[in-house]
Amino acid sequence: MLERLREEVREQYNKYPYPRFSWFAKVDPVATCHSSFEVGSALTKREIQSHGDKKIALLGCGTFEPYALGFLHSKTRIDAIDISDTSLKLAKRRCLLHGVKNVDFYRHDFLNFCRSNEDKYDFINCFGVIHHLSDPKEGFKVLSKALNKNGFARIMVYSKAQRRKTQAIQNAAKILGLTPTTKGAPSKIRNLLKALPPAHPLKLSQLLNSELKTRSGTVDSLLHVCETAFGIQELRTQLSEAGLHLHQWDFSQNLQSLLIEARGRTLLEQLYFLECFDQWPGPYTFWVSKNPPIQKEPACYRTNPHLRGHLKAKLSSTVLKATLNLTFEDLSILDAGLENPISSTEKISKSLITSRFLLGVSG
Repeated sequence: MLERLREEVREQYNKYPYPRFSWFAKVDPVATCHSSFEVGSALTKREIQSHGDKKIALLGCGTFEPYALGFLHSKTRIDAIDISDTSLKLAKRRCLLHGVKNVDFYRHDFLNFCRSNEDKYDFINCFGVIHHLSDPKEGFKVLSKALNKNGFARIMVYSKAQRRKTQAIQNAAKILGLTPTTKGAPSKIRNLLKALPPAHPLKLSQLLNSELKTRSGTVDSLLHVCETAFGIQELRTQLSEAGLHLHQWDFSQNLQSLLIEARGRTLLEQLYFLECFDQWPGPYTFWVSKNPPIQKEPACYRTNPHLRGHLKAKLSSTVLKATLNLTFEDLSILDAGLENPISSTEKISKSLITSRFLLGVSG
C-alpha cells in the first residue's frame, strides 16, 4: 500500500513537476536571505555562522530550490533529493543555465534517503514535503535522524485551518473521479470552481490561490494524491516525539495582524484561538533543532550577511509577504549591523527582525 502510494506521488510529479517558473527567473538575494544557513544558526544558536563547509540537504527539492539555495550557499556543496526524475532533470537544467555548480542531485524518496544515508546535516530545508508523506510522523523522525547534534531545519507544512475549504474541493474532485492522471485534470478542476456561484465559500477561498495559474500548481494544490494537514497541538506532539524543538515561526504580515487581535496570554494560546475559528489562512513555517531554544532575549543584533550590497529604501520580505519602506534610521541600522553588533537597547523596527533582515545574537 505504502509503496503504491509512493509510486503515485512519483508519477504525479513526473507528469506535473513543481513548481514551474520561467527559465529566466533569477534569484533575488533579498527575497531568499530568510532561508539561509546563517539565519538558522542565529535563530537556533544565537550566533551567525557561515555556511562555508557546512552540510546542507534539500529534502523534496522540486524544480527550483536547488538553484535558489545553491546560489545562496555558494561556499559549500548541497545535496538535493527528490522522488521525481522529471523534477530533478528540470532542477539540474536550471542550475546549469544559471551557473550554479555546487549541487549534487539524488533521485530518492524522503524516508528511505534519510534512513539509508549515513551523512548528518548541519541544515535541512524541507519546505512543503512532510505533509505529502504517507506517514508524516515518521517523516519528522527520519528528518531528526538526518540532522547532526547541532543541526537545524526549516520546515513548512499545511495547517488544518488553512486547508479546510481546499480539502472540501479535493473531496468533490474525488467524487467526480478527478485525479492527477485524469486527462485535462487541471482544467477540469478549475472549470469546476468557475461554475460555482460568485459568492460560494469554496470559490472565494481560491481567489488568491496563485498556484492555480499553472497546471502543476493546480494539481499540487487541489489534486494531490497524498496530503495531511496539521493542527497546532498535533504538530507540537509529532515534533516532540521526533526529538525536535521548535525555535521560531515565520509569520507573514497578515498572520501577525491576526495574532494581535487573537485572544490568549501566550503565542500558543493565540494560535489555538485562531485555529478553532478557522482564522489561520496560511501554512505553518518554522525552524527546529535537536536542542532546546535559548530563553534569554538577544543581547544584540547583526544584519543578515546576505544583504551586503543589496541595501536600499525598499526591500521585499518573503517572510512578511510585503515590501518594507525603510526609513533613514532603518537603513543606518542595517548598514552598521553588517560590521558591528547593534545593541538591543537601540530603537529597532520589529519588521526588520521578523523579516530576518536583522538577526538576534548573544554577543
